[in-house]
Amino acid sequence: MSDESFFRRIDDDLIEPTNHAVGPWDPNATHGGPPAALAVHELRRIVPEASWRLSSLDVDLIGPVPIAPLRIERELTRDGRRVRLARMRARVGDRVAFEARGWFFATERGRAPTHVPTPKLPAPEAGHRDPIMDSFPYGAAIDWRFVDGSFAQPGPATVWATPRIHLVAGEPMTPLEAAALIADVANGISTHLAFDEWLFIPPSLHIDFVREPATTRVAVSARSFIDADGVGLTRATLLDDDGVIGAVLQALYVAPRH
Repeated sequence: MSDESFFRRIDDDLIEPTNHAVGPWDPNATHGGPPAALAVHELRRIVPEASWRLSSLDVDLIGPVPIAPLRIERELTRDGRRVRLARMRARVGDRVAFEARGWFFATERGRAPTHVPTPKLPAPEAGHRDPIMDSFPYGAAIDWRFVDGSFAQPGPATVWATPRIHLVAGEPMTPLEAAALIADVANGISTHLAFDEWLFIPPSLHIDFVREPATTRVAVSARSFIDADGVGLTRATLLDDDGVIGAVLQALYVAPRH
């Protein structure tokens, strides 16, 4: 993994996106993936114990996340014996750029019988690259291997993704951070509409995790639905080499670009 990163830490509560976080729409704003991964990173600082698992994550993008220093606020809202609720906000000046909340569950090995689907995807080596992913910084910072569909092919798609750089400079990326980093592409890879003709905006990202991925190589298998009134939905499954790790939901605002 390269020494480059999506963010650099200025001090304990101040962090700045790098140009690697830029998405395809605005050269001055991040893709939704890096803020989601940073949310996992900061929520885990609130609940650091390994015996507590992040089971549910909600990220709300209140507005564009600029390539500018972000002031991080953290709060433990519920501190229970079985569940904990943590929240974080990222501010640019007085404006909240994005906020997130995470439910953490206490875990205990052997407390319940295992029942997790283990579908096997084609190996990443069997997949193909899509040149669109190298056309903007966030996409170029990740190794994408499509094993079903592609950006150029409308409809459902499945892609393996492996980050090439760190999330925060000098700090190792965790597999769960990698999963959140990748999850936001679900709506883009599974759209039925042409990028240059339509807007499909997901202001939020919801992920439920049944377990943590084994490595930072994660797959997203996504499908999108669009109603005639301009509201859409993306539903996706997150997987690693051993099977399902979680599920993604995104609501979409859909409209013509012109």
